[in-house]
Amino acid sequence: QATPLTYDNVSSIMFLRPEISCVGMNEQEARRQGIAHRVARVGFALTNRGIINRPQYAAEYYAAPSSEDMTGAESVKRRLEWGESRLERSGFVKMIVADDDEHPTLLGLRVAGEGSSSVIEAAAMLIHEKGSCIRLENVLHPHPSLSEAVQDCARMLMRRSIYKPHVFSSCWVRRWLPAESEDQEPTIVSQGLVPSYGFDEEDMMN
Repeated sequence: QATPLTYDNVSSIMFLRPEISCVGMNEQEARRQGIAHRVARVGFALTNRGIINRPQYAAEYYAAPSSEDMTGAESVKRRLEWGESRLERSGFVKMIVADDDEHPTLLGLRVAGEGSSSVIEAAAMLIHEKGSCIRLENVLHPHPSLSEAVQDCARMLMRRSIYKPHVFSSCWVRRWLPAESEDQEPTIVSQGLVPSYGFDEEDMMN
């Protein structure tokens, strides 16, 4: 018997710079439906493949705009800032799951960066099956590869990540809870969602 075709998890690809691929819900749709959810973002620059790719951005360092009246230190700072912004533009993965520790159903995945379309395949299948992001956490990804950022997102959402948002600016986690009544605002939590191994997040930020 043929399985009915559904369009709830059709993948989309936008050939922009960088390439953007997505499947499932975005944050706005989850909020519109009143679904309590958690969102994690991990930049490709944090992955091992991203670290390997860093030498290709060396030219950005030397091509960074500078001025003749800058001191040596100012010029180096400008070049480093330019290079960091280029690394940040290398792409990221953003994962949305239901706010449920036992079964964090995968709701959506957004990927920006080169080859992003090849990163969302497993997510499309899981969304169709209403599967948990724990399966993405446990799968053995190719190493080193940019798809490992998907695994890192799942680990952050399950509070088992080695990346800490208060240390790395290119990753974060937030939680959205719908309002319990019409006169209340939805709750957005961005701290305490990833273990800090005894370090206070505010102290680390300072």
